[in-house]
Amino acid sequence: MSNPFDFRQSEQPPSATASGFEWENSPSAPALTVAGPPRYLLFGAASTALFASLVALMFLGSMLAALIAWLLAGPVAVALLGLFTSRDIAARAAPVYVCPIWLPWAIRGAIVLIGVGVALSSWRFADWASR
Repeated sequence: MSNPFDFRQSEQPPSATASGFEWENSPSAPALTVAGPPRYLLFGAASTALFASLVALMFLGSMLAALIAWLLAGPVAVALLGLFTSRDIAARAAPVYVCPIWLPWAIRGAIVLIGVGVALSSWRFADWASR
């Protein structure tokens, strides 16, 4: 009968960890990842809307520039904001979610930039069509 506390007979010594749990360093250890919002999509939507506003202001008499600015500020920026929202909701379902304190204000700012971009480009397009 062998002694169960005699580790000299064992081929492999027991693993010692700081907290005493052997499963911490094993390949099947539970991994806990921290999730956050996809900031790049939010900044992409805001920068696209800002770029569209600048295009609408710089090229005053061009119908093509107004149309491109409207497409960038409208469907493209809104699609990026929608993609941000759907991925943010998926990230919030993670066990650990870290939301920066400035995120709600950044979302509101992106929505305002999108509105300004659509309004400026629509106004430029309407001004061109009325002449």
